[in-house]
Amino acid sequence: MMNEIHRRLTMTSLLVLALLLGREVPFAFGLADGNPKNGLSSGSFLRNALLTNPDVLTLLRVSPLNQSLVERPEISSQLQEFGARAVMEEMVKCALSPRTTLTYVNAGTKWTFTGELGLCQRADLPVGDWNAGPPTQLCQELVTACLMARVNGLRKSVPLSLRGEPKLLFPSRPAIGVEQSLREPRSYDDPTEGTPIGSFDGPRCQGGLECRWEPAYVGTCTSGTVSLAIDSPAACGGAQLRVCAGIHGCYGPTSPVGYPSKVAYSMYLKEQAGACVGAALTFACPTTTERGSYSVMLRRPGLPSPLRQELPVTKVAGPGSYPATEAEVFSYVEGAFYGNLFDPKDLEIGCRAEPKADPKASASLRCERIRGAQVPGECPFANPVKCRTHVLPIPYQNVHACFSLAGRGGDADDALAVAYLNDRLCAQNDPKKTCFVHPPKRCDRRCTWNAASGRYDNCHGEARTGAAPVFPAITTALNAPCDLIRGVDLCGRLHKILRLQADSAGASGAPPGARHPRGCGGCASGAGASKSAAWLVVFGMLLAIARRRRRRAQAVTRGRERVTGRR
Repeated sequence: MMNEIHRRLTMTSLLVLALLLGREVPFAFGLADGNPKNGLSSGSFLRNALLTNPDVLTLLRVSPLNQSLVERPEISSQLQEFGARAVMEEMVKCALSPRTTLTYVNAGTKWTFTGELGLCQRADLPVGDWNAGPPTQLCQELVTACLMARVNGLRKSVPLSLRGEPKLLFPSRPAIGVEQSLREPRSYDDPTEGTPIGSFDGPRCQGGLECRWEPAYVGTCTSGTVSLAIDSPAACGGAQLRVCAGIHGCYGPTSPVGYPSKVAYSMYLKEQAGACVGAALTFACPTTTERGSYSVMLRRPGLPSPLRQELPVTKVAGPGSYPATEAEVFSYVEGAFYGNLFDPKDLEIGCRAEPKADPKASASLRCERIRGAQVPGECPFANPVKCRTHVLPIPYQNVHACFSLAGRGGDADDALAVAYLNDRLCAQNDPKKTCFVHPPKRCDRRCTWNAASGRYDNCHGEARTGAAPVFPAITTALNAPCDLIRGVDLCGRLHKILRLQADSAGASGAPPGARHPRGCGGCASGAGASKSAAWLVVFGMLLAIARRRRRRAQAVTRGRERVTGRR
């Protein structure tokens, strides 16, 4: 069914479909060729001139998130600080849709903030439209959870899956596109943006480098071998098919000079020209490196064109799924984030930007305890290199995190998970360090597990007086358990707990923490897919093409804009 749709639907009919159904399709389908990224540095999240500025928080709570707000002196003066710009970029990504952009200009340098998830730009839903009016309580809480979910101490751009309620804002995608950038940054960007994989560049290549490859989709498998083919007799003979381990694309057997030679999440596996149905490309399932995920790339004669029909790739043999769903690719349920950081009375530490005499220089940050005393040992934000290793506690009193581990380790599990979340948000993997105001708990003690949607709902915060407040949460899922932590020792301990948890799964009815079945146990591609899932995949391709073109244009623009950038 899916291959028939690939062959028969033209671009014109897809454009008509988009126009007819565009209002019904969630913004997140614009991410068909790229997942939400976890790239906001812990330093910028913990100390910045926006969210830790009481005056700015007061203004944000009563104002639309639009261009007029950015241009107000109370905001524009604070955006001179690089942490404020980083937080603004992520806040816009969480709250607004891809068709909304805000710009900030200072001393001839322009920064562009583009929406992505659209969590607060739905006037038809209780979350409301923050672009048109003040943020609702639900909007504030969802953006809080989204910002926390997108923080890490690695300074890398790591793909993840976000799950929450209302479900219309968090659609589960029927297919995951191949990531076209590495996790490692090109420069000191914040939020981190990965280095583009040059194989996807075109139509021109730098001398001696490969290019003109096109991203397809991610598949999953459990063991053994998988066979893929191009299901188009007229086109398969002149096309090349490549498979990489993980969910990112990859270079060929020989990487260019300066490219990381051993990147486990972007490993070349195999490629083949003329991978027709009778001569499929067969490869071993990459279970030893990326837990059974693989990505597929295509190259055909001539130049890539957004008007050319997508070549249908099908799995002809082997376990698992291709294309794989979001739940199959991001199968490690990490935990949940929730709370509200937009209330100034809940700030423990307040910060403000102190502009430099040179308007092109990033402003420094002055932070004080709300009680008025200077914060001892405050991170010198004029020197971002030192800030990367400086340990800071969370200044927000009403933000929370919980972890999904529910193995048989008891207190050892708790200490491990606190260390994990400390590392995740505060770049410190010691469970005894003060990172969270309220130490994280297990999600099964704080939230309700929604098995049908694979997420946690109705999560309880810490009670100050009376009953504990209840918040909507955003549940995060990763492709692999150690994607967002640094230490080898911490990763090893996590895997040990996960093995115990897998052994005891189902024994007590506890909510799942980390391990879900891979693939569909040997079903063929599209064999059990519904008609609606099929057209969503094809529709995702259309949006992916448009988004790829826009992202390439934005990459060029960002290179020009970041003269002073995140320095």
